[in-house]
Amino acid sequence: MSLDAAVNLVAALLSAACTVWVHRREVHRTPEENQQRRKRLLVRSSILFLALAAIAPVVLYVIVPVVRNGKHHPAPGPPVGVIVSLFTMEPGYCFQAPGIRRSDYKGLPDFVRVVSCGEKHDAEVYFVGNGWTADVAFPGDDLVNSAAAELCEKKFTDYVGSSPGESVLGYYLWTPSKDSWVQDGDREVGCVAFHTREPIGRSVKGSKL
Repeated sequence: MSLDAAVNLVAALLSAACTVWVHRREVHRTPEENQQRRKRLLVRSSILFLALAAIAPVVLYVIVPVVRNGKHHPAPGPPVGVIVSLFTMEPGYCFQAPGIRRSDYKGLPDFVRVVSCGEKHDAEVYFVGNGWTADVAFPGDDLVNSAAAELCEKKFTDYVGSSPGESVLGYYLWTPSKDSWVQDGDREVGCVAFHTREPIGRSVKGSKL
């Protein structure tokens, strides 16, 4: 389904919702009663349409996946200003993560607010992908974490242009748990870069920071 088709689908659903709202309330009433109620319901349906139209961008960019060739693809461009699950983030997404530079930071939250990379922000996703093939049995937490760290270090150099050892940036990562590995077939590793001293107002891609 293309983005245009998704937009048309949402528009059709908005129209259908308003139509159903009006017509389902007219069942088993006299023509005079229906005429009076239709006036009131048309006003209500207009309000409903405006309310649904207001949330349509969120539906398109956060809830409704755009599917092409049978695979999931996120809507184009980061959903700036929207709070999303960390695990739906894509490389190039920048977000706020207060406290990430503290030594006692407990790790990345499950939900974050996406911002423009040109705005002061705390962190940027630089890699998301499978770290293992589907046929690999869960090797244990320690091996998962060490393999993910090795992958994130390599991808860090590819993305930033400098190695983690010589950069002012640090990184966090996420990995599959044993449950998600076994039950959901999860093999995903995510890598997140952050400035160790202060928020930054640019993408770290190719920055050699």
